[in-house]
Amino acid sequence: MKKLLLLVIFISIITSCEQSKKYEYVEIGQNESLFGGTERNEKDTIIIRAKNDSIAYLEAYQKFCISEKVSQDMKEALGSSSTIPMDFKLIDEQGNNVALLINFERIDSLKNDVRTRIFNMKNSLKETVDNNKEKEIKNFKNTVEIDSIILPNFRTAS
Repeated sequence: MKKLLLLVIFISIITSCEQSKKYEYVEIGQNESLFGGTERNEKDTIIIRAKNDSIAYLEAYQKFCISEKVSQDMKEALGSSSTIPMDFKLIDEQGNNVALLINFERIDSLKNDVRTRIFNMKNSLKETVDNNKEKEIKNFKNTVEIDSIILPNFRTAS
């Protein structure tokens, strides 16, 4: 059964690659400048392969939402985020920014579904930071307890 499933997945990947178009996803972000103010920057291009513009757009939108969620989680857990995602480009094989041109039935509903699914995920970064803080506090308390037991046994030379 497992082999059959892997074979079906492998065939579908090969088939979809042959029938797919290539798109370039470029995320546009904003970060604080070293000298104050903000700077606009573009992240490295990520290749997206999809059968059509609509599917490519939804995949790009999902990547963008994930970046927004990570930025939000970092800000919540660490107090800041290096880059805040602002927008994205989705460049097709002809050089057109599909993100500006895309419009299809139910686009708003599908985007809302993607956004809701991603932003309903828990902040695992905050959990990790909080757990590490708890461990540090526990270790500190253990050290203080050990010191309070050991130190009274030492006498200073007079």
